[in-house]
Amino acid sequence: MTAAQNPADGSGAAPRVHDLVGVGLGPFNLALAALADAVPGFSARFLEARPGFSWHPGLLLEGARLQVPFLADLVTLVDPTSRWSFLSYLREHDRLFPFYFTESFHVPRREYDDYCRWAAQGLDSCRFDARVRSVRHDDGVFTVEHVDSSGAAHTVRGRAWCWASAPNPSCPRRCATWRANGCSTPPSTWTGPRVWPGRAT
Repeated sequence: MTAAQNPADGSGAAPRVHDLVGVGLGPFNLALAALADAVPGFSARFLEARPGFSWHPGLLLEGARLQVPFLADLVTLVDPTSRWSFLSYLREHDRLFPFYFTESFHVPRREYDDYCRWAAQGLDSCRFDARVRSVRHDDGVFTVEHVDSSGAAHTVRGRAWCWASAPNPSCPRRCATWRANGCSTPPSTWTGPRVWPGRAT
């Protein structure tokens, strides 16, 4: 498959090598995607098997709220000026003044889910319906192979990758040994960048 045939890689004669490839799109990697969006010249791609963002779908109960204030959104505590902040979401949906007059810093869980969907849909780096099949590392580059719902295969490449494991992780075989041993970094035989669930350097 050429790069032109692979929408995840963009177009051109040679496959693009991103600065970062993320596997899994929960709040952690979504926050990473939102923060990376503001970094000039930084290229990222995030892959998620589900057809769209969904945060704790069985727990979005009527009247239930987050246990932390809205400032603990995807970006604000790192970059208060980000366009992907919860306040930006409220303004875009004409909800800023109603939220202000409720005099509550704790966001309804359903609204937080909608906020995350808004960010995921607006970020060009996020790709859904992309089930990752393998990750390999060669010559300083991670190659991530994934398939879409039609079974078509795609490849994304990056100089680093970040695996968001979720509560019930499916650990890549390459990482299984050091993860089972409770290590936070790969063994000395690993020649690529340091990489572990939720972080990459």
